[in-house]
Amino acid sequence: MDKNETQKTESTLTAPTESPLMIAAELVKANGNMDVGKLKELL
Repeated sequence: MDKNETQKTESTLTAPTESPLMIAAELVKANGNMDVGKLKELL
């Protein structure tokens, strides 16, 4: 994951209009190879 991708992910995670669960679902859809441990770290 490059720097721009990481920043985009962080801004998505901090978006106030979406619940963490919805954001997690979007991340899984967008990045199917993201492992669960990494996902839990982000949450």
